[in-house]
Amino acid sequence: MAEIPNEDVEQPEATDENMEATPVEVDNRMAVASFAFGILSILSLVVCGSGVAYSQIAMSMPVGAESLAPVLLLCALVLFPLPAIILSLVSLYQINKSPVPMKGRRLGEAGLNMACVSIGLTLFAGILTPSLVRSPIQSNESAAIGNLRKITYVQEDYRKAHVTYARSFAELTRDANSRSFLEGDWYEGVQKTGYVLSLTDSSGNGSCYETKANPVTPDRTGIRYFFSDCSGVIRWHSDGPADSTSTPIGEL
Repeated sequence: MAEIPNEDVEQPEATDENMEATPVEVDNRMAVASFAFGILSILSLVVCGSGVAYSQIAMSMPVGAESLAPVLLLCALVLFPLPAIILSLVSLYQINKSPVPMKGRRLGEAGLNMACVSIGLTLFAGILTPSLVRSPIQSNESAAIGNLRKITYVQEDYRKAHVTYARSFAELTRDANSRSFLEGDWYEGVQKTGYVLSLTDSSGNGSCYETKANPVTPDRTGIRYFFSDCSGVIRWHSDGPADSTSTPIGEL
């Protein structure tokens, strides 16, 4: 007859040797570092982009920003993204090859994505920004040339009416007979579309005049300086104020 096992008999206790170890996830510090560098990449890109946008709206950079912008651009392109990419790849490799579960996969992937986005947007901005900066400068220069042409035309009208050329903007806007040859707000040193305009009597007796258009902020509101006189020829120079010996418009 089979023996019935006694339930009161004490069973052997389970030990660590005969129990499977419960998996414990291990932190991956490289993934955290990668995520931090990715955040810094995006922040430097945002700050640098904000500075460029401000310079386009205000046509000038904040004090100290000119020296800081290249540093931020370097950070957004190299100093922060490259460590983020390297640390992310190493952390993901460790996570995949680790015999025990490791945390940080999402942080590593996020750091890698932010670094790639920062590099891509920085390169894209580097290609696009010169054309965006050049566009308003070209518009300002075209407007300055147009203003000099306008002054040339009204000076000829003034000479026909008074024998001599006008010696100042005041004479063009209202002569002795209260006649206006030049409409609008015109005076010595007036600023129009990024250029400062001036009109002087170069001969001393009204037989000739000089008109100059110089950029308000060189290399930002305009690159070229313009000059015209009683010859009717508009000339330009890029390294400083133009004069009667400068290159005529349309010539290189």
